[in-house]
Amino acid sequence: MQAPPRKRNTEYRLSLLSNNTSNWILQRTEDGDDTYYYNTATGEMRIDPPNEEEEDDYRWSDQSTLASKDAHYFSTYTVRTSQATSSYLYPETPSLISKASTLSIPEEKEISESLDWQKLLYYITLTIHQLITAVKCEQEFTYPTHAAQIVNAIRYMLVSSNTIDKDSIYIRTHSSLRTHHRTMMACMSKLILSAQAAQDDQRILAECSELLSMVKHFVSTCQELVIPLIPADPQFNFLDAKKEDMMLNNRYSLQLNLAENLETMGTSIQDSAETIMTCINGWSGEDKYSLIVLLFTHFRNLSNQTGLFLAYLDDTDFSNVLDHSEMNDLKQGKRVLADALGLLFIKLQALTNEYTKDFSTSLEETKEAAVALFDPIEQICSSVLHLATKDRSRSNSTVSVTQPAKKTTEQKKKSIILEEEEGEEEIVSTTVVLLERHQSEVVQSSTKPPVIQRSQTTPSSDKIKKFFGDDAPLEVVGSKPVTTERPDFLKHDYGPNDIVFNMEGNVKGGTLPALVERLTMHDYFDMNFINTFLLTYRSFCTSVQLLDLLEARYNLKCPEGLTEEEEKIWEEKKLKLVRLRVFNVLKNWLELYYNEDDSILLDRLMEFTQTHIKNTLKFSNGQLESLIQKRKEGVAVDNVGLKKMILTLPAPPEPIVPKNLKRVKLLDIDALEIARQLTIMDFKLYSAIRPIECLDKAWSREDDTVAVNIRASIEYCNQVTSWVSDVILSQHDMKKRSIVIKYWVQVAEKCRTLNNFNTCMAILSAFDNSSVGRLKRTWEAVGARTNQILQHIRKIMGANRNFTEYRALIHSVNPPCIPFLGIYLQDLTFIEDGNSNELKKNKELINFAKRAKTAEVIREIQQYQSSLYQLKPVEEIQEFIKANLLSTRDEEQLYNESLKIEPRERDDEKITRLLQESGFL
Repeated sequence: MQAPPRKRNTEYRLSLLSNNTSNWILQRTEDGDDTYYYNTATGEMRIDPPNEEEEDDYRWSDQSTLASKDAHYFSTYTVRTSQATSSYLYPETPSLISKASTLSIPEEKEISESLDWQKLLYYITLTIHQLITAVKCEQEFTYPTHAAQIVNAIRYMLVSSNTIDKDSIYIRTHSSLRTHHRTMMACMSKLILSAQAAQDDQRILAECSELLSMVKHFVSTCQELVIPLIPADPQFNFLDAKKEDMMLNNRYSLQLNLAENLETMGTSIQDSAETIMTCINGWSGEDKYSLIVLLFTHFRNLSNQTGLFLAYLDDTDFSNVLDHSEMNDLKQGKRVLADALGLLFIKLQALTNEYTKDFSTSLEETKEAAVALFDPIEQICSSVLHLATKDRSRSNSTVSVTQPAKKTTEQKKKSIILEEEEGEEEIVSTTVVLLERHQSEVVQSSTKPPVIQRSQTTPSSDKIKKFFGDDAPLEVVGSKPVTTERPDFLKHDYGPNDIVFNMEGNVKGGTLPALVERLTMHDYFDMNFINTFLLTYRSFCTSVQLLDLLEARYNLKCPEGLTEEEEKIWEEKKLKLVRLRVFNVLKNWLELYYNEDDSILLDRLMEFTQTHIKNTLKFSNGQLESLIQKRKEGVAVDNVGLKKMILTLPAPPEPIVPKNLKRVKLLDIDALEIARQLTIMDFKLYSAIRPIECLDKAWSREDDTVAVNIRASIEYCNQVTSWVSDVILSQHDMKKRSIVIKYWVQVAEKCRTLNNFNTCMAILSAFDNSSVGRLKRTWEAVGARTNQILQHIRKIMGANRNFTEYRALIHSVNPPCIPFLGIYLQDLTFIEDGNSNELKKNKELINFAKRAKTAEVIREIQQYQSSLYQLKPVEEIQEFIKANLLSTRDEEQLYNESLKIEPRERDDEKITRLLQESGFL
């Protein structure tokens, strides 16, 4: 049977595993463009038709004890410890199995020497990363599988460290470890439930991040307590002792189907490059910033695909064809591809330069750089295909996928049969790169995945791959294991009592130097901590103190007593990373957190940049100098830059203008239009609020000049409330008063529909104040429909249970939006008054948990400041509003006017009035 032609299709990946041919059926892909073979027993998919020679002799049985809604097939290999295989939790959703592997377990002494905490942390990180990738790719059906793999990885860590039981000697005797253990298990339980439900992707991503943080703290505590690791040794019952000898080569075998896999991945890269070219060709010349954002989004996808492509090549075994000329072509193609990708990135960066004279020319250069990716990919795929064809003739001396090599009896060792997906192998190299960049704990582990032996196996036991996998070295007996313990000179500089963490693993408190060290940590990157620190540092230190500590961190001194080799390691793995962190903090500070009061530091910072940073960080390329110069010149810096998606919004609606704009009267203005103009004015004040104004209740200090924008917004709300009250009380006729009340209720409702809850609350306050709220006869004259609208607004904005209904609504609306500022000020007041600035147990430690709570409120304020309202201001109406806001009477005058309109009544007078109005008297 002739295999169907392969097209560009990324709906599936090629399989390298063979199974019983009687179980294979021909199916069509989801897009209908191609066909593939599907194994009904194992769930495997492949393009090539199965061969009779590849038939397995494994017997399959129904494992009814597994918690799932259908029967699950397992090999008659049975595990003594009952662990369900995650790949078959949902057999109706087939997993795309690429190849199966076998991992040889060394003797007990070898295992204890090779297993360490960094390896365990690495594989837990990898399993969590795979779930995150699945969530971002919206592969809901794989969530339970990846969640089960995370459970297996953590379970193995706990078993190996003898901490799986809460009654463990280590758990019982160390309170800090017990706390981290309990928190980690709780986070894992939440993640499993969320993954099984597969309803809230953002929640799953947040819980993945939280679990990873908890695992790191647990591992760090175990390392500090020097808890030994005793590798678990699961046992299997074998049908045939000969199967114990099945072992495969340590990497991807150089075969034709591997060449097809590479060509599929190369086609995907070319498609991404074509997408970039299409975006450039389709640009209309109007909004270049939206185009730049779109191009960087596509480039991110392109670079990820290229990284996987190159990692796949790195993990392929070319040992049998090293003397062929195609190997030189392959190496050259890899080098050209990497250069082309770097050139494309440089061209994209050039597009963001505001001084670029000819933007169209830069676009053409970017398109040419994208085209340059095609040739090296074709060269690489062609070289691999030729090498695979030549290597086929040497199959007698090469270990292949379908015919595993056998070892002698002396070489036999206990082995665990397991499977792994191609995607997992492809992710390994990329994951290591990402972790080196952001979480350098993994850097301490082996930088190159050690050798693994692979074998044809049953597709039912992929979990233990997560624990040993690529890092389990298969050396000859007596070889020296890789040491991954972190030396003292790479550890933190702060003392154990200088910083404190809470149960969730977040910083609870610390000394200022310790917090700054955490800010620029070489082996840990916590963006949330960095943002929180820079948002709130002015409440516990000055900018001068911060700059002093950052300069000291940048000029970190090498510890004494190190050898030359250790000094090089210290420079590479600590000093360079610390300097990079300091550079990023300074850049971030200049872009987002600079205030006018910091201008005295600019000259000093410029000198430090030119004398230290410029000579040690060559890539900085004058970035800090440019930002400092802009701040000196008072030029507005684009704080968000390319991080903010610039949308092409529709044209604003035409204003509803009254006929006579020269003599504007309130009731002549449409309620919707006055709501729009009030919204424009309110948003201008709200969007000007700075983070520093939210610290230390600055708005409550009358002589303070910091919180000018918050105080202006408060003044605006008070003026709106007074204006509404004044207009209502200016009408001495009850019917006219009721008409004015109806009008303002409509304005409040229009503000609500515009998501302007701040002005809506100001109008509502006028209805409830003592001057207007007491006008019972006037309110009785207001119609039922108006009262119904007002009750609905009161229900939303009500203070019941700390504004529960309003808080739920504000988190669900789409911007633009102006939230009610008073709630944020209330929350900030509670945080400030209810928490001390230092920790109670140690007054020398800054209470950073208090600042984290403050930062949460500030971030919520900020998230609504960037989305602008698409409304047209009408100068005449705004002048009318401003004039009325400034000419209102004070509260005492308004209350006296209210008493004149509706004097107080005794009960007998009220009864007499009601009888008269009803006609009885």
